[in-house]
Amino acid sequence: MKSSFIRRASFFLLCLVCSIPAYAAIDLGYLKSLVDKRDFKTAYSYAIKHLEENEGDPEFDYLFGMAAIDTGEISKGIFSLERVLIVQPGNHVARLELARAYFLLGEDLRARQEFETILKKNPPAGVRASINQFLNAIKLRETRYKTSSKAYAEMSFGYDNNVNGGPATADFTSPLFGALSLNDSSISTDDAFYKASVGGAVNAPVAPGEYFTMGYDVSYRGHKDTEAKAFNTKTFNGYASGSILDGKSKYKFGGQINLFYLDNDRSRNIMGLNGEWQYTLDNSTQLTVSGQINKYHYPGSLDLNTTSVTTGFGLSKRFDNSLKPIVFANLIIGRDFANESGRAPAAVADRTVYGFRTGAQLMLTPKFSFSGALLAQKIGYGEENSFFGKRRKDDFWSASLSSNWLFMENWSLRADVSFIENDSNIKINNYDRIEGQLSVRHDFQ
Repeated sequence: MKSSFIRRASFFLLCLVCSIPAYAAIDLGYLKSLVDKRDFKTAYSYAIKHLEENEGDPEFDYLFGMAAIDTGEISKGIFSLERVLIVQPGNHVARLELARAYFLLGEDLRARQEFETILKKNPPAGVRASINQFLNAIKLRETRYKTSSKAYAEMSFGYDNNVNGGPATADFTSPLFGALSLNDSSISTDDAFYKASVGGAVNAPVAPGEYFTMGYDVSYRGHKDTEAKAFNTKTFNGYASGSILDGKSKYKFGGQINLFYLDNDRSRNIMGLNGEWQYTLDNSTQLTVSGQINKYHYPGSLDLNTTSVTTGFGLSKRFDNSLKPIVFANLIIGRDFANESGRAPAAVADRTVYGFRTGAQLMLTPKFSFSGALLAQKIGYGEENSFFGKRRKDDFWSASLSSNWLFMENWSLRADVSFIENDSNIKINNYDRIEGQLSVRHDFQ
């Protein structure tokens, strides 16, 4: 009888034990290694299984908060990091991550408070520079809710080995007229130049997440040599745009007017409309779809008048490491329609453009950036050029390098170099161009 009771009691206790949930102990070393490797998705998936029995442990809460923020679970990350600071109010590493989370969530006031709390503790120079970048971004976002204005003045000096975009050689052949030569003013001319630019913009909110911008840019470029002075230019550009933020989408639409003068004569007018949709795929990736319609008018050469329609598809990715690289790629499709009727305008103004542009930007220091871009285009014209007996086809490519140094507040020094090559099946349209310039700029806030 007694033996039977003991067996029944043992069976009951076994069932009771088996009914209690069994939690495998978390390996914090493994979780930390995942966070250190920035494998946040795996870290979050692992940590969320152990959240219930480990929340309240500062080490676990910090690692879980990091993983949650960088997988898009920002609210969960905030709760976890707030638990850390309740127990360890002097943990400024956790406070910095909490401030970043508030920033990503759009809680700019709370983000600013946390960032400024850390600055009062005199953190290392690298941390201070990173915090100042966030604070500057908050200032820019705050302009969405109040009218703001900005202006700039810039002075540049440079050298251009092909001021007029002409071919290197004067000799060419026409099936109608045989061997011919261009005059000296039509072949490539090199020269030093200087350029002065000013501009400004006003940004006004319409409603939360909706704002309107108007601005202008004016520039003058002059040359040193007498032969090149005929290519002195003046440019006037005015624009207006509206933007709407809607969740992960940003819609932008606007218009512009551009006047271009060559040697004091109006050479080209542009009137255009444009629209753009930006979609944020995650915290570091953005998709862009854009469209433009521009009307070009050339007072001295009506055959060149065109209406241009361009569509673009782009993708950009920001990587979170010491250089903070941003990589982008864009596909460009364009169609130009000759405004004048006849074969001659169609041969020089009617064209189809397919292009691809890619590039990257690196932040070598918080105040020094370096960027580069490549552009390749295939261009085909609509009608045969009767003078040359063929339809023009071009392969155009360009490469550009740029560095920008913020050497003091509101002052920057920029160096630019660009390389252009146009290969055409019509010889006189072949040209190469190399241009370099150094610019100093002051921004008025």
